[in-house]
Amino acid sequence: MSFLIFVYVAEVLITGVAAMFRVSFSFGLAGTLAPLIALIAGGGVTSNQSRVGTIFIALLMLTAALYWIQLSGWQLHFFGNQISGFYECIIGFIVGLIFGLGDRPRFRHENIKIEDPDE
Repeated sequence: MSFLIFVYVAEVLITGVAAMFRVSFSFGLAGTLAPLIALIAGGGVTSNQSRVGTIFIALLMLTAALYWIQLSGWQLHFFGNQISGFYECIIGFIVGLIFGLGDRPRFRHENIKIEDPDE
């Protein structure tokens, strides 16, 4: 896991769980799950699966996350700066896109050699 992904997930979990206890459970749930869905959608695009279906599902997940976070009105306040939930999800999508599944080794069935017990 990349350090930037770790920082992003930690920020999302800390702010989302804090909002669950301070504001309301549903508000904190939106602030926790929507950015994580966007991060997963960005990481899914870089996978080595069929491109058209993967991109379609990733954009569908990103759209659902953006709609949910905008509907809830999620905003972050860091040291006097205000970041909307829309931009937090976009940042998560980009982080997942750049540092997602693309750098992990993939194992394919043609690389696996199975010994025949009859030989």
